[in-house]
Amino acid sequence: TEISFISLRTNSYSLNNPNVRLAIAKSIDRVLISDKVSYGLRQPSRTIVPPIYKKHNQELWPKYDPIEAKVLLKKEGFCNGNILDLPLTYRSNVPADKLIALSWQEEIKNILNECINIQLNGVESTTIYKNLNLGIYAAVILDWTGAYSDPEAYLTPLLSCTEFDGESCKKGESVYSGSFWGSKNVEDLFIESENLKGNERLEKLIEIERIASESIPYIPIWISSQKA
Repeated sequence: TEISFISLRTNSYSLNNPNVRLAIAKSIDRVLISDKVSYGLRQPSRTIVPPIYKKHNQELWPKYDPIEAKVLLKKEGFCNGNILDLPLTYRSNVPADKLIALSWQEEIKNILNECINIQLNGVESTTIYKNLNLGIYAAVILDWTGAYSDPEAYLTPLLSCTEFDGESCKKGESVYSGSFWGSKNVEDLFIESENLKGNERLEKLIEIERIASESIPYIPIWISSQKA
């Protein structure tokens, strides 16, 4: 099961502001993107853990709400002549990425053009993967397929961190996914989950995703499985 998402570089201006990240997350219409890009074949999702690996389909990440997005941006000094420029990088050799980027850019122009300007940049995927940990990309469209059938296979590669600088990650998996986000609380929960089994372990892992969903280092887009 593959998840597609946008990685936000949380240690860069203005994405180091949680309210700005929340506003951006609320500006993306997953249902519209799924309909336009995949003809509805890919399931819009507000989770980075596929529902099949949870007991309940908790969609924890922010909902689409352009009105609330505008309120948040105005609160942070944007709109009314001060437009937030968001450079969005997509993998030029992945057709769906370009279509996601174009669809989101078009929607922003229709509903939030006085607040956000999305600037598109197509880069070949191997170049993106090579440079993610260098902090070159403010926002980049990526995907991930867990190496094994467990929530941890989706959480650890995106959220784990071994060296912190405040809420930023200096070393760890989140550096290599381009978000540079870190939470000591999340690391403690990862360690606690190693000694648990069954529902107790699952609850710890869901709590990890809940913490991340409130800080928004990523914006989940959709979940897709292989189809012929």
